[in-house]
Amino acid sequence: MEKIEVKKIKLKNKINKQNILKEINKFINSIAFPIFIGVLMLLKTIFFYENTIAIRETIEKEVIIATAIFLLTFISLICMLPNRIRTSLTIVLDIILSLLLFADNLYYTYSSSVLSVMQITNLQYGEEIKGTLPMLLEFKQILYFIDIILIFIMLISKKIKIEKKEKASKKVILFRILSGAITIYLISTQWVKYVEKAEEHPYNKDAQVNGGTIYGYHIADIKSLITLKKSAKYDKKEEMLEDYNKLKEKYDEKYGKSNYNFEKIAKGKNIIILQLESLQEFVINKKINGKEITPNINKFINENIEFSNMFMQSYSSTADSEFSTVTSLYPMENRNVI
Repeated sequence: MEKIEVKKIKLKNKINKQNILKEINKFINSIAFPIFIGVLMLLKTIFFYENTIAIRETIEKEVIIATAIFLLTFISLICMLPNRIRTSLTIVLDIILSLLLFADNLYYTYSSSVLSVMQITNLQYGEEIKGTLPMLLEFKQILYFIDIILIFIMLISKKIKIEKKEKASKKVILFRILSGAITIYLISTQWVKYVEKAEEHPYNKDAQVNGGTIYGYHIADIKSLITLKKSAKYDKKEEMLEDYNKLKEKYDEKYGKSNYNFEKIAKGKNIIILQLESLQEFVINKKINGKEITPNINKFINENIEFSNMFMQSYSSTADSEFSTVTSLYPMENRNVI
């Protein structure tokens, strides 16, 4: 009797396990699966914001809404497709976006900036990049991949299978048409708006992400690469000088020429340029427990001319700033000068 009871319990557990796997398979092969992954990607993106740009400034609600709009577009596009392609593409999308967020997170931790497609040229420094990775990795970053790991374990162990066929009922066809309409509407209206917001601040990546989301930023970045030859504002030097002279006249009227005209001010004198690596301006003239953080720099600034209204002129903030300071020329917009 006891053996029979044990067999019944094992059989019952086996049936329950089969039923659970059956429900999981049904879910993964349904339209609910890409929607679920879309929600997960939204949570991952918010996690990314909290670990990057939110460290320095508050993330606006509109950024979260805009992020949801980009992800909804991706999911709507996938929901238009037949079952096997839909499920496979959902997993591929999950992997690509998770890797993108993870890579952006690592790079932001390293340089306080997100990645650009222009930085593909940095692959020549592969060994140096590998050397910094252990210092940038954190255990919490596994959250970018935990769902992917679970899905792959189940696929490899053949616990779940992607079904080939799906009955194209009237409801399914109607849902696909609706998904297509949503995709077209979001791309033609919302995408355009948020990509344009990202393009408003070409030299400030935090502002680009805050304006157009991390996805809008990357789309604007790729667009910038494609249209690089067409992106120059001036075709001729004369056109640039004309605008420069107009701006100069405006500043003369607003501030008075003597307030910013330093021509020949250092004639016959020795000039010392102090350029520091990785020093933030906020520490200057600040104290901790009554002691100055940068006493010598404070003295140096108080005895000389300080230019604080300066902004990054390309995606690199070190080599290109040195180039601008030493040569008085603007660097290349989308490449390193050196």
